[in-house]
Amino acid sequence: MSEDDDPESAPAPPARCRGWRRSFVRAALVLGGIAVVLAVGRWQVGRVGERKLKVAVAGIDAEEPGWRLEEIEAARERAAPPPDQNAASIVLRVADLISPEREKDWNTWRNSEAWSGRVLSPHLPPDKFREGLAAHKDATAPARLLARDIQRFPAGYYAFSFSENPYMTLVPHLDKARKAAALLEYDALLAAVENDPDGGIVAAHAALNVGRSIGDEPLLISQLVRIACGRISTQTAAQVLAWGSPKRGLAELQAAYRAEAEEPWVLHGLRGERAALHRTFAGLESGKLTADDLATLGIQKPGTVHNAAFQLYKGFLPGDHAKALEILTAYITAAKLPPHEQRAAFSAVPIPPKPPEDFRYIVTRLLVPACEKVASAGIRNRAELLCASTAIACERFRLANARWPVDLAEIPKEILSEVPLDPFTGGPLRYHRFEDGIAIVSVGDGDTKTAQRQFQDKDPLAGLGIGCRLYDPAVRGSPPLPPMHEPDPDDTGPKP
Repeated sequence: MSEDDDPESAPAPPARCRGWRRSFVRAALVLGGIAVVLAVGRWQVGRVGERKLKVAVAGIDAEEPGWRLEEIEAARERAAPPPDQNAASIVLRVADLISPEREKDWNTWRNSEAWSGRVLSPHLPPDKFREGLAAHKDATAPARLLARDIQRFPAGYYAFSFSENPYMTLVPHLDKARKAAALLEYDALLAAVENDPDGGIVAAHAALNVGRSIGDEPLLISQLVRIACGRISTQTAAQVLAWGSPKRGLAELQAAYRAEAEEPWVLHGLRGERAALHRTFAGLESGKLTADDLATLGIQKPGTVHNAAFQLYKGFLPGDHAKALEILTAYITAAKLPPHEQRAAFSAVPIPPKPPEDFRYIVTRLLVPACEKVASAGIRNRAELLCASTAIACERFRLANARWPVDLAEIPKEILSEVPLDPFTGGPLRYHRFEDGIAIVSVGDGDTKTAQRQFQDKDPLAGLGIGCRLYDPAVRGSPPLPPMHEPDPDDTGPKP
């Protein structure tokens, strides 16, 4: 064997090469160790989260059987009114008769300064605007005639199914409900200025039923649209009563407002939101939904880095899921309390902090809606409905006795069975007498700006809260106030 073949005589690798190899081995060991720690940690976090999730789901199963989305959908379908009693079908037909241009013009006009400063005033609008209302009377007649028929149907059901990703579910009927309610607002005001307050009351009642056609639809956005329709109805009825003295339809509208005030809109929405959240998390955990689906929840379109981060985060999903269910269940519990206790209960529900303070509940923060704000909207709507219902009882008393009641206790039980409670305080609604009428008032949430801007000359509620103002017959339909500004010569009034 030659000297060249002797391995012991082979030259040693350079020291620099040997150092690089050792560094590589060390780095590999460190990275491997980190990977093992991450894998073990991810596994351990997942196990803890899964235990929490099982406890959360078992608790809801015991407390509220049938809470999952498919069960809610099936129950709603079984409870749907018969086709010939379903307000939803009429709402859809009405909306299809309204052109987008007229809807846009009407919404622009009614929110303009020229109109909003006068709404709920006993003064008739200027001749220019009354002419504008009348200008579109014939064109809208078929839709308005059909829309008034909704007054006869207090319930409804829109058929739709939730997607595998519930947050991609389409609900186009909600926009159609808004259109129908806006048309009925126009119809009521047109009737009132044409000295047909009875027709105005029918239209206001129909607008309420447009909202009721949504029923217990299990989405907060659906219930917010229902709330908005209720508000359109109460404000429209108050305006009709500010311009005239209807004789028919008051008892029915009073009862409808009282019944609608008892509807747990927020609870309907929260139950659906919790079920949708549960389905979404389950899809993310099983792989039916991916990082791409998170794009619909407010994240930018995922790329390679986002997908890799999502894979690392999946170990946190069970615990994140459990936390989201815990929060929504706490909100649902709060929504079952007496109304005057709900705001504090909603505020007390803890929400986990954002990253980087806490990375464990990223999806919870994306999925859980602003429930506290929705709850406040529901309580305010309840107050407005109760005030409107009680104010109509006062109007019915005036029609029977040619005077306003001394107080709410004087109203006979057959007109007002009991004085409703203020949902903000739990005490009775307040009755106030003014020189030119009365008001039924809830103390509200302290924000009276909206109510104050609805009157040009004064705040008839004197900063007392929110409520419904009625005027003495002698001042109803008073001559128009002077223009607040020089009118636009091109503005021909509302175009419903």
